[in-house]
Amino acid sequence: TIIFIFGQFWISIAPMVGVLVAISWSIGCLVAGNVTFNVLSVLVPTITLIIGVADGIHLVSRYKEEIVKDNNIELAMGRTLQQMVVACFLTTFTTGAGFLSLLVAKTTVIQDFGLHSAIAVMIAFCSVIIVVPLWLSYIPAKRITTDSTVNSWEHKLFEWLNIFVHRNAGRT
Repeated sequence: TIIFIFGQFWISIAPMVGVLVAISWSIGCLVAGNVTFNVLSVLVPTITLIIGVADGIHLVSRYKEEIVKDNNIELAMGRTLQQMVVACFLTTFTTGAGFLSLLVAKTTVIQDFGLHSAIAVMIAFCSVIIVVPLWLSYIPAKRITTDSTVNSWEHKLFEWLNIFVHRNAGRT
């Protein structure tokens, strides 16, 4: 799906690489912390995947918008991070805080799940913010900026849908 959205393989796998590192780091930190894994702990990598991919997609989307302005990789990434780090942090932090709220549960299994998930989600944020820009920095700007998007079938489809909806807006 990500490849379909971005239309380019190497850009599309950037969020997945960030998430792969995030899952590795989070499981590694939990193992190093000598935590006790339980039945719900198997969900932690899935949660990490979901949160990490969302943040990664936001970064890649913004980067693609910014690189078009001047084809300067450094400036585009700087603007991207300046605009997206706070937004991604706030969404990830509130998700982590929601998981931490499970610490008030009466069962240890749910408390551990909340703690493990909160740790993994925050590690996912750090991983994506570090790994995705690093991955994108190795992709030349000319491979990211494509003027062919105006002539792509997706663009034509959405243009047609836009015109169709506007023409038929009053017909209900």
